[in-house]
Amino acid sequence: MKGKRVYPVPQTKLGDFPILQLNPGEYGKDSRTGFWFACPPGFSDSHLVANLSNHTVTEHDDETITVEPSIQVTNTLATWHGFLEKGIWREA
Repeated sequence: MKGKRVYPVPQTKLGDFPILQLNPGEYGKDSRTGFWFACPPGFSDSHLVANLSNHTVTEHDDETITVEPSIQVTNTLATWHGFLEKGIWREA
């Protein structure tokens, strides 16, 4: 599945930092921490979000990213394991 890069959006209250809001298949970089986050495709109910701070993230000229090693994210409802390569999601 082709992913989508998103950018932080401003909060409505004055003085709040921009926040990164992710839907399934989206990825982006938090403007406060500089960490990358990603939400694997197909998990709107359980909303899995991976913190990629322990991964190597390579930004490409077309603004897609490649993440190494594979991404595994789990919450109480679901688990996803796979890859994000040049903005394309693929299950392991």
